[in-house]
Amino acid sequence: MRKIAVFSVKGGVGKSSVSAGLCYALRDKGYKVGYLEVDISGTSGHRAFGIDPPRLGLDTKNQKLIPPLVDGIRMFPLASKFTESACVGWRSSDRELQVGGDKVIDKGRTGFIEEILTRAVDWGRDLEWLVLDLPPSTSDETFAFFKCLPELYGVILVSQPSEIATVGLRKTIDFLKTNQKPILGLVENMGEVLCPYCSEKFYSFTSERIDLVSLAKREGIPFLISIPQVSDMSQLKPYFDELADKVIKAEGKVLKQDVLSIGARLERTIIKKGLGL
Repeated sequence: MRKIAVFSVKGGVGKSSVSAGLCYALRDKGYKVGYLEVDISGTSGHRAFGIDPPRLGLDTKNQKLIPPLVDGIRMFPLASKFTESACVGWRSSDRELQVGGDKVIDKGRTGFIEEILTRAVDWGRDLEWLVLDLPPSTSDETFAFFKCLPELYGVILVSQPSEIATVGLRKTIDFLKTNQKPILGLVENMGEVLCPYCSEKFYSFTSERIDLVSLAKREGIPFLISIPQVSDMSQLKPYFDELADKVIKAEGKVLKQDVLSIGARLERTIIKKGLGL
């Protein structure tokens, strides 16, 4: 099974929509595909597929959750477990509780991520691709995710070409350099709006447009595709078909850490220790 992480430390850039589009495109090419939402605080991944949260199956003998097959995709959006409307409070680590004289482990967010990635979910033996929709952060669950999946096929970066989104993109690249994770390439999402009346494309953000093709080239990252914003999602099928073709042939690239980046991290570490944090 090849595992792909769709990632950005900036929220709102469209990671879930890219994840969903990639799942459908891989399915249409005849592959057996699964989707797992890793964003434990913003459980809304199912909306990118246009579905209600599906009911998870349960293998009581082996104590495993079984993602149901929805539209030909093994689906595990976290709202299937927590509901979409409930606000779930998370601690960083597990804790031990006494319940009726028994010791019970109450999972924190890192423990829960480790559970669903390594032990608690049965994807079946024939799954070929698993698309993992990551949270927009570099918090504990993100570190837990990368720690649990050393065999990751690669990371797809998602960004808009606006200035604020590009700041998040640079931080994402720095995070992956630091953690030495393979990058499959960069997707520019919602870079342009496709007019539903004349099919002309136009840039919609108020900030100056950042050239993500050039940015990717400077960083040594493949630029995969630019996906426009549309009123009818069916118009995006050719874009995701092309993305899937490139992902299938891609080889993850681990970027070298640059001297300035290493120096900045060392400085932050020294300051942190000096403050006793």
